[in-house]
Amino acid sequence: MKITKPFWLKHYTSIYSIDVHPVRENIFLTSSLEGEIKFWNLDECVNICNDIEASCEPILTIKCPSSLNCVKWSNTGTYVIVGLLCGSILIYTFHYSINSTTLESTIVSRHLTTLDGTHKSDITDVQVSSNGKWLASSSFDRKVVVWDTQNNFSLISILEGHNSLVKGLSFDPLSEYLVSYSDDKTIIFWECSTWKPIHTINLKHPIDYCTNVKGESFFLKLSWSPDGEYLSIPHVAHHSHGQNSFIIVSRKSKFTELTLTPIRDHTQSTTICRYSPLQYQNPNPESLYHLLLVGGKDGTLSIYLIPTETVQPKKLCSITKLFEYPIQDIIGFKDGYTFAVSSSEGTIVFLQINSQELNAKPVIKLSSSLNNLDSVSSTNDSVQMDIDIPKLYPTDYVKNNQIKSTNSLGRKRITPVNSQNISKKSTQTTSTQESNKIKQSKIFNFKRKGGLIIEGLEENQKVIDLVNILNKPVR
Repeated sequence: MKITKPFWLKHYTSIYSIDVHPVRENIFLTSSLEGEIKFWNLDECVNICNDIEASCEPILTIKCPSSLNCVKWSNTGTYVIVGLLCGSILIYTFHYSINSTTLESTIVSRHLTTLDGTHKSDITDVQVSSNGKWLASSSFDRKVVVWDTQNNFSLISILEGHNSLVKGLSFDPLSEYLVSYSDDKTIIFWECSTWKPIHTINLKHPIDYCTNVKGESFFLKLSWSPDGEYLSIPHVAHHSHGQNSFIIVSRKSKFTELTLTPIRDHTQSTTICRYSPLQYQNPNPESLYHLLLVGGKDGTLSIYLIPTETVQPKKLCSITKLFEYPIQDIIGFKDGYTFAVSSSEGTIVFLQINSQELNAKPVIKLSSSLNNLDSVSSTNDSVQMDIDIPKLYPTDYVKNNQIKSTNSLGRKRITPVNSQNISKKSTQTTSTQESNKIKQSKIFNFKRKGGLIIEGLEENQKVIDLVNILNKPVR
């Protein structure tokens, strides 16, 4: 696994939303509370992350007239939806083209329309159905509003069923249901054909909604598996032991059976679940898995493999103190190996997982309820994932073999010495006893400010890009 935290990809306040373009998979956006939306090229970001002295600029920046909470691309990527704190929704067009002769890219974006007067408080989430017909928005005013994207964003329905703040929305991949999550401890399933509630999950004993946590969770982000079979819900705990958890409900049970998964590594509540956009296949051709990432208020990220046939999550790893502040959003890119995580720090972390760590490869295979496509191996080579990653050294070894420097902007850097420049003699100074401790430990602490621990992978798979992690600027 390679973890990269570029110092130049940041906002001055919390990055509440990140989203990847549904068609041009190498374009993604980040947005933050101060009202800025930045568009980035993934290929440039990944390549520049390998050069500690280089930095990358956004390919486009939009400055909104007000502070914002959430941003989402339409299902075609032709427009961007922005939810503001004032209760308004802005719609921006987005057009990206490349000249086939000069290879120069052109981006055109303009304000298309504003949806006003329906919500009376902060917009907490905006979602577009997979069929592209509907836009849904939620707010602290307890309402969920549905708009017609094919008819100039005209109002379709105002859904009122919650008794408290609505903090999250999600359309299922079949565009049959819209799910809303509220502070009143309920999750409501709305039928898209009638916009009537057909099922409600009440979080009560033994599964409780997390109320005794430090600080407020302004957003609670649910996620559907790409085949639409599972819905994962964060911000829950078991009544008897109070351990932070998430739950999974299955379509087969008509959303009546809840599978609770405690996460012992999270010291505070989980706030976001996010499935990878692809399924995964291990050497057994009959075994398919979903990859689920769960983020929490304590800055910890956990990763699970979930079989498509049974709701039995298998923990892949936990990364504690990935951030010093809460995780706000997670996205998965279409290669199936690359993920981006944002936080209240105003920074982004890239995760790059390889097939050896997963013991599976991404495939494009959806359930028959979605389509009848045969399993086809992913051939997206836009991001090269089989990269050479620096050898994992013991903590003390890295600490004693580093170079302190200052870049042109005056930022301090601590750079571990490259393994190719280290003599055999210095390499042998790492004692056999120290190496054995690490092999037995299954926990590596790189002792940067805030601490970083990777737990769960096998020892020979615990590979981290130390250069980029330890080069986080010292403020």
